[in-house]
Amino acid sequence: MQCETAVREILPAVRSLLAVELKALGLRQEEIAEKLELTQPAVSRYLKQARGKKAKEFLKNKRIMRMIKKTAANLKKGKEFDFCSLCRKVRKATKCCE
Repeated sequence: MQCETAVREILPAVRSLLAVELKALGLRQEEIAEKLELTQPAVSRYLKQARGKKAKEFLKNKRIMRMIKKTAANLKKGKEFDFCSLCRKVRKATKCCE
């Protein structure tokens, strides 16, 4: 059940926040799509915050935003994205899926 909730609630919010952060770091939508393994139209929707409703809630959490910024910086450098690890940290920080 944790992963089902994570895919439905956490993953879209994290993708939205990462897309915004990667855009702020100077990446184009096509580059963001490649890094997040998404399509460019999906990135566009995440940037418009048409997806990831919990993103607004996560924006208020300094701990989560530090994780997002660090992950975005690592992605820009070419490091791989380990969603499961990030998800566990987000769930712990928000007490989601308990």
